[in-house]
Amino acid sequence: MKLQTHLIATSLLFMGLYPHYRHMALLVFVGGFFIDMDHYFYYIMKTKDLNLKKAYHFCENKTYSDVFCIFHHFEFIAILFLIGFFSSYVMLVSIGASVHFAMDIIHIAVSRRISREISDMSWIARLVKKIKS
Repeated sequence: MKLQTHLIATSLLFMGLYPHYRHMALLVFVGGFFIDMDHYFYYIMKTKDLNLKKAYHFCENKTYSDVFCIFHHFEFIAILFLIGFFSSYVMLVSIGASVHFAMDIIHIAVSRRISREISDMSWIARLVKKIKS
């Protein structure tokens, strides 16, 4: 999904939460928009290049089957929510991340082969697949 789409959705979520949470609502951006930094980290690991524009184009058409993005997994979201029960700061991050993740899943369902990619959005499923092969 395009970064702009995540930026707009995260901005709307921020505006909805701002009246209640004030400046803390900015944490939604950490989860909803900056979660995509894992794509950049993957690019750096693969190419040893720090160019953000090249990283964007490199990751633009990749699928979850093509890359390993640490923050884009069911288990990561679950851990965030568990920690969020003890910290309102982390809960706001997890809300943003969950919206981001849900938007990615909808995008995959509409545009690509969902069964293969959804299984690649789980660390456990990837591990099982490696063990079997």
